Amino acid sequence: MEKRRSKRIMAFMPEEEPVFVRLDGAQYSGRLVNMSSGGALVAVRDCDLESNPGDVCQLLFCGAERIFRADGEIIRKSGHYAAFKFLELTAGQTLEIAQKIARMEDLSAALTPALV
Repeated sequence: MEKRRSKRIMAFMPEEEPVFVRLDGAQYSGRLVNMSSGGALVAVRDCDLESNPGDVCQLLFCGAERIFRADGEIIRKSGHYAAFKFLELTAGQTLEIAQKIARMEDLSAALTPALV
C-alpha cells in the first residue's frame, strides 16, 4: 500500500542537485535523488553517516538564488541512501521546496522528449 501523501519528483540531473546533511556537528555531502513536498531521498557521498531512523538532521538545498534549510527526520537509511521526512516547515521553507520542485519539473520537461 502506498503511504506517500505527495508526488515525488526525480532529480533529472542529480549531479547538479547538491545537498548537505548536518548531524551532530558533522556535515556530509550528498546529492538529491528525488523530492516531494513531504520529504527527500538523498544519496550521501560520505557513507559513514552515523544515523538511525528518527534522527533529525538539517538539510541544506540549493534554491533558485540561495541555499535554504529544512529539518528532516531520517525515515530509513540503506547504504549511501537516506530518506528524510520534512519536519515543521515554515511558510518560507514550504515555498522554497515548492519552487525547487517546480524547477525540477521544468528541467525534466525541457530535457525529456515528449511521448506521443
